[in-house]
Amino acid sequence: MSLHQLKQVAEAADSVALRHDYLKKTLTARVYDVARETELERAPNLSARLRNPVYLKR
Repeated sequence: MSLHQLKQVAEAADSVALRHDYLKKTLTARVYDVARETELERAPNLSARLRNPVYLKR
C-alpha cells in the first residue's frame, strides 16, 4: 500500500471516529431532559414550491 493510500485510510478512520463521537454527544446531551415533544407541522407553501411534502419541527 502506498503512503498516499495509508494516509487516506487514516483520514477515513478519523472521520468515522469523529462522527461516532458527535452522535454520542448528541444522544447523551442533557437537553433531552428539558425538551418537550411536539408534533410535526406541515409547511404547505414550501411543500408546493418544492413539489414534495415538507414538515417542520418547532
